[in-house]
Amino acid sequence: MLIKRPVKIRNIYYNFEKKVPYDGVIKYYLNIRNNKKYSIKEKENACKGFFYKESDFLVFPKVTAKELKKKYSMQLDDMEMREGFLNIPEDNDYKYDSIFHWLTEDYRIVDDWYEFEESELTKMAIAWCETNGIKYSIAPKRFKRLKRILLTIKFKVEEIFQKFIFLFKKPSDEEIIEEEE
Repeated sequence: MLIKRPVKIRNIYYNFEKKVPYDGVIKYYLNIRNNKKYSIKEKENACKGFFYKESDFLVFPKVTAKELKKKYSMQLDDMEMREGFLNIPEDNDYKYDSIFHWLTEDYRIVDDWYEFEESELTKMAIAWCETNGIKYSIAPKRFKRLKRILLTIKFKVEEIFQKFIFLFKKPSDEEIIEEEE
């Protein structure tokens, strides 16, 4: 492939076609030369010039939210919870989505659902990249937050350390003279 730097997996799965239900119309492409997302119109305009060809674009994978939610429901350990999720009526996609989210809130497993969704989308994105020969990198979503927390702790520790040193610091001759005046 022509991609020089690795694609971030999160950038891939954020661009998956996740329409509920998937309508079959391709919305976005990945340009393998510049590692950017293109809409249908942008792709057509880019191909009109001499720089890009049709083969420089890959279609992003298609995922329906309902498929992910069913997969999540099947992996639940609690039988009562699983039955509740599996008995959601499937005749109306909006109704299914609303009831699913209501149940995740009711059972207090919203965070678990979002972790599962991110994990599954990451696996799908990795498989898609490997299938298409694209280099990828996995940057944890919470890395920036963790870095900020660690820096805050570092500054607090330094502040405490400075106060500690000040308490046990041996006074210099100039400081002793200033105290006597």
